[in-house]
Amino acid sequence: FCVPTTSSRANNPLAGAPSSTPMVCTNDLENLIRTLQDQNVRDDTKLQALKEFWESFDSFSSLSTFSGLLDALVRSFLKLFAETSAQFIAENNTQQLRKLMLDILLRTTGHDVMKLQSRPIQLLMIKIIQTDNEVNAGLAIHILIDHIKLARPLEQMSGLMAFLRKCFFDMDMHVRSGRIYEKQALNTTGLSGHVGEDLIIEMSLQRCFTPHGLSLGAKQTGGIVFKLIPRGSQSVTVLGESIHLIMLICQQNRQQGNGEARELIQAFVLFTNAIVDVDRMPTEKANQELLNEIHSAQVKTLIFFSWAIRSCPAGKSTYMTEALVKSADGVCSATLFLLDSCPNLVVSQRKDLLRATKTFFSCDQMRGSFVPHIPRLFSEKLMLGTEFTANDYLRKTMYEQLAELLQHLRTDLSYPVLCHAMYIFSRCLHDPLLPPSTQIQSIRAMMTLCDSFIRCERGAEKAHQPARDIFLGALESLIAKLRVLVVYHLPLLFATAGEVFRGMEWPDREMDPVEKQKLIDIIAKERRHSYSTPANPSALNLDDPSLHCHVEGVP
Repeated sequence: FCVPTTSSRANNPLAGAPSSTPMVCTNDLENLIRTLQDQNVRDDTKLQALKEFWESFDSFSSLSTFSGLLDALVRSFLKLFAETSAQFIAENNTQQLRKLMLDILLRTTGHDVMKLQSRPIQLLMIKIIQTDNEVNAGLAIHILIDHIKLARPLEQMSGLMAFLRKCFFDMDMHVRSGRIYEKQALNTTGLSGHVGEDLIIEMSLQRCFTPHGLSLGAKQTGGIVFKLIPRGSQSVTVLGESIHLIMLICQQNRQQGNGEARELIQAFVLFTNAIVDVDRMPTEKANQELLNEIHSAQVKTLIFFSWAIRSCPAGKSTYMTEALVKSADGVCSATLFLLDSCPNLVVSQRKDLLRATKTFFSCDQMRGSFVPHIPRLFSEKLMLGTEFTANDYLRKTMYEQLAELLQHLRTDLSYPVLCHAMYIFSRCLHDPLLPPSTQIQSIRAMMTLCDSFIRCERGAEKAHQPARDIFLGALESLIAKLRVLVVYHLPLLFATAGEVFRGMEWPDREMDPVEKQKLIDIIAKERRHSYSTPANPSALNLDDPSLHCHVEGVP
């Protein structure tokens, strides 16, 4: 049975001409399996045969016998992985062959046949994550995630979790040392032969954290430059992708021990707080792409913390949340650091950070760690950055989260912080770029803070903590907002209502004609009054400095 690899001849505009479309048959797939299983065939030949299969994968998958032969194909893949070893040169035929087999395994995960091979595939993916390069380890993580969703994770996952914990501990040391940010120079060697090249590759892998050029060959000829791929255990990209895998394993294994949870949280907290002074390094050695990858991995790790809090059942605690609460100060410092160092142009990362921050604000045990840092949280530069897109897209979310946070922490705030919070929400009330819902929430936040000012005034050990002046300032802010509504918004509302009333046909049974005329006259009178009312000369000037309550240390 054969099918064409492209569209049928009926859809071909040159239907009358003889078709040169290649056909794929069941025999082609059987020949591929025999080629992969033959130990006498070189890897480059197997790679070429597998590339042809990959290019026509859709046509092969439409064969009626594909499901039956897929099991044999997967078995040949498993056998070939056992016969070959991990390679770290991108141009190596064995490396390209192993990567292509992983691509096919990832593509065919949804077939029913793959469920029967789930256990050996999971064992193979665990081994690849621990021993292979960055590219193959990333593919193995995605394959393992799909198979964990199909079947329960194996008992060997505990060993993988221990390996990943160690990788995060090691990466924390690499980041703090600063050597990870240095771009690798081209390595040359005078040694010849496979032994010398393997030695150079092994030595280069010890300090390889990103793909870079590696020169192999005779020193006199300058050698040939190849692309060296780092180990998966030393790849920031792999660690970032492993967060989703760790979430899935923890979700499947909620009976995780206290010691394992504590070590995992400790490794994550150290990694998210890993800081290096890039300014002290030469500019030409600072790898900005690697910096962005590290920050992305740290943000994903912080998202894991918020996931652990959200996944905890209400009123209950797990070993994971208990370990997380004990490290609340570290989580708070990591949150502030990542907000401060987040790239301005990456709005998605800042949005994820604000979502994680909202989760921390909602946790009773972690909320108190943010009390000393509340003045910093009111800074738009810290929370939103300096780019227009983030400010335009996330300002509403920021102020809503701060209002919710103050609702819980208003009794723990000092008098200067309360004054600063009142000033911020008064400013939000008059910000035309914020939606009305956020302005309404700002008014509610100002009302919430009034009780805290009364508490501070009654129990004040220090003088000069008056609540009366603050209340008068808040009242003037509300009056100014009402004045804006009267001058600018009410005329538009009355004008719109007048047009509606004038153009509306009133049935006699709905409203008495006299009452209807009274309503129309009232609207017309209010329209004239709102346009013609002069300014009240006795009204307070909000810009008068004498009305402002100056508090030291608060803008």
